[in-house]
Amino acid sequence: MSEGKILYSKDGQRYFLKMSGNLRFTNGREFDNLLNIIFSDPAVEDIMIDMSDADYLDSTILGLLAKIANFMIKKFQQKVTILSTNKNINYLLENIGLNDVFIIVESYDYTPETLQKIPNIKIGERESALTILDAHRQLVNLNEKNKNTFKDVVELLEEETKEKPDPEK
Repeated sequence: MSEGKILYSKDGQRYFLKMSGNLRFTNGREFDNLLNIIFSDPAVEDIMIDMSDADYLDSTILGLLAKIANFMIKKFQQKVTILSTNKNINYLLENIGLNDVFIIVESYDYTPETLQKIPNIKIGERESALTILDAHRQLVNLNEKNKNTFKDVVELLEEETKEKPDPEK
């Protein structure tokens, strides 16, 4: 499996995300940072996601996808379109309930001319853990099945990310 990569493009009011390879929590913080940029852009009106080259998505990436869906539905009352031709990815999206909050298609006519890498940011372990926690909370809030599936993960991450008292003080 190839290393996961997320590229993006902005065309007027539309953001286009191209996800490829093996996408894991290690891509999560930069992906979340990009989402914060997109969500704070007053011009954004549409997001499209191309997963035709994605091989694998872990639960952190799935949670960040749920975050996109929640943002677009709350702000614009519309679903984001995902292009996915991989049967395994489509099964995963359906099994986790993302097919309820996205429009999943096997082809569309839009591809931007140029794509950019996500800005690389340096973060600590705690920030990374908080991103993973938020992504899993997004999944838990998606449906009852996910609530049961990810409840223990969320509880563990909440315990891990609690502020620890400084023994030096």
